[in-house]
Amino acid sequence: MHLSLTALSLGINNNFFPSTNSCGVIATPQLGTDTTQGNTMSNHIHWQLEVRIKEGKRQEFRDFFTKMVALTQPERETLIYEWYFSPDGNVCHIHERFSDSQALLLHGESFGQHAEEFFAITETICMTVHGTPSEKAREAIAIFQPEYFDLAAGFHRFS
Repeated sequence: MHLSLTALSLGINNNFFPSTNSCGVIATPQLGTDTTQGNTMSNHIHWQLEVRIKEGKRQEFRDFFTKMVALTQPERETLIYEWYFSPDGNVCHIHERFSDSQALLLHGESFGQHAEEFFAITETICMTVHGTPSEKAREAIAIFQPEYFDLAAGFHRFS
């Protein structure tokens, strides 16, 4: 079955997620304020999704992420796509960075084809989102109950 992130955010399969985000207090979704004196440093959106691999599903999860890395690599506007494991192999941090909200949505379409498999083998612990995604992008990832952080200052060396 093909599921899009948007369909998930509208309530399909909501039983996969805890009622609160264990990363901290869930911020009220709102567009951020630019505190960089009028200069937009980046339209990039990036996140860390922390998941626990369900008992007995470790090999399935490894097969899944290997497949997803291969499927995502051709997405030119997906700038970072990295999966990190805790020392015991039970928790994974998934780092993703997109050039903008549209790239996030395009990746979501690809992921949506495999979402059911992902949710069957993982439990979401928390998600933090950095940047200012569009309202449509926020709706697409709402199922993860992310905490949002707006850019205050800094730089990046991406072209």
